[in-house]
Amino acid sequence: MGKLDETHEFLDLFMHHIGQSEVPRQFYWWAAMSLLAASVADRVWIEPDVGRRIYPNLYVFLIGPSGSGKEQAVMAAARLGLHESALALFMGRGTRQFLLDYLSRGGELEEGVRIADKPKLYMVTEELGSAIRPGDLGHELITFMTECYTHKPWTSDGTRMTGLVTLREPCFNWLAGTTDEWLIRAVDRDAIEGGFFARVISTRGDRDYLHRYPKMLYPDDREEVIDHLKWRVSQYTLLTGKFVYAPETDALHDTWYRERTAPLDRAEMPAFNRADEMIYRLSLLLKLSSIEEVISDEGIPWSIERQIEPQHFTEAVQLWDGLAVDMPETIRKASATERTEGVDVVADIMARFGQLDHSTLLKRVGNHGMDKDSLRSAVETLKERGEVEELPIQPTGGRPRRTYKWTGGS
Repeated sequence: MGKLDETHEFLDLFMHHIGQSEVPRQFYWWAAMSLLAASVADRVWIEPDVGRRIYPNLYVFLIGPSGSGKEQAVMAAARLGLHESALALFMGRGTRQFLLDYLSRGGELEEGVRIADKPKLYMVTEELGSAIRPGDLGHELITFMTECYTHKPWTSDGTRMTGLVTLREPCFNWLAGTTDEWLIRAVDRDAIEGGFFARVISTRGDRDYLHRYPKMLYPDDREEVIDHLKWRVSQYTLLTGKFVYAPETDALHDTWYRERTAPLDRAEMPAFNRADEMIYRLSLLLKLSSIEEVISDEGIPWSIERQIEPQHFTEAVQLWDGLAVDMPETIRKASATERTEGVDVVADIMARFGQLDHSTLLKRVGNHGMDKDSLRSAVETLKERGEVEELPIQPTGGRPRRTYKWTGGS
């Protein structure tokens, strides 16, 4: 019996077809959510208030060390979407000016202005650092993506190739992989601490070295499931219309909204302020995952249940709470100085090894450009934070060794 005999949930089937490997499962899961969001774009929405529409488009960043599997997850989503022109999938390096030209090609001229009506863009970036130019051009691209995250009535700008361009109601989705180092180089600190990163679903991961897979282990029905997933993507591009919270879901949402804990740190405020909007997006996508066929064999739209149930809302809150754990880490790294980066290096090494003598630790931090003075400063900071303790030197013959033990603040 194949997986399709058990379930038709889009997300479950996506996670089934990728098999078993050392790539973090959360990378694949959020890549699947990104593909689902790009497939429906702005053709579906939810209206929490009169005159307010929320569309389910997402910016998803997979953050991990080089070789952690980000590219595999990104490409798994891209391969399922490449055949669908409605996704407007773009893989490559771009600037604000290039994207304006790219999106407005073929647009009609109105009083000398090139008009792009409801342009779609699914930007898929294997490595963020290779897609965003450093300096002002990179900053302009991030600003542009920030502007186009919400469903703006229009955005206008001038380009060298096309002249004045207006995008009417653009809808952007973005899936990217990045290391911390490239993220901080590509996206400046103000954008990470402020409006842009509050719009980003950022999830962290690394390979699980306790479970090794010399080869990817794929299920026997993988090709059958891939064909089904491609068909599902094509069906999602045909889906249109409004979704609503069921009455009990609405009551659950209002209780959560009133009772959630306010942020204690100013750095957490942008994400907290956007949490409600994100919950609407995520709960809508979770509902969409269960919708299979949009058009019948006769070309007639099926009557689809458009109520978002309590389980979709509850899972959306759990997802967002899980992501919120990673967000302060990214903000902290973006705000790091040379000294605080040294503290992070030592903390990471101590957390992995548990206990090291001073000379061994000095050799290891030397690979990161640290000397004995910077190591001493970092260790003192970690000791003051209660994350490292210095063990008493034991007079056991030979040269006495200063030894540190990782406590993690416990």
